Amino acid sequence: MYLYGHWLPPRKALSVAIRRVHGIGPERARIILSSLNIHPTLPVSAITPTLRDALLAKLNVYTLEADLKRQVRNDILHHKQVGTSWSLRYEKGYPVRGQSTRRNANTAKRVNPTLLREMSTFTRVFRRII
Repeated sequence: MYLYGHWLPPRKALSVAIRRVHGIGPERARIILSSLNIHPTLPVSAITPTLRDALLAKLNVYTLEADLKRQVRNDILHHKQVGTSWSLRYEKGYPVRGQSTRRNANTAKRVNPTLLREMSTFTRVFRRII
């Protein structure tokens, strides 16, 4: 079964399978399935066409996939234009969610490796000048 362009494996539990859609995590999947009175461990192959239509109607309420990505991108651009401290840290590649930068900035290093590469070449060039 395809859902928002993602193939849902027939033997996988529905609560796990619908998480392939960008914008649906474990909690939102649980809320959606409980509102439709669907057991979370129901396999994807057991979904009837009427149940599939009800699931699609329920998912249309949420902002998902490309619309969600566009919204996040626009939010980041808005923060950059306003010049918030969050956007400055985001641009520099620092952790933006309260992590300290002294020792544990590994997440930021994984997220923004190109910026770190530019900074490391700058440091090497700068050391040669001194």
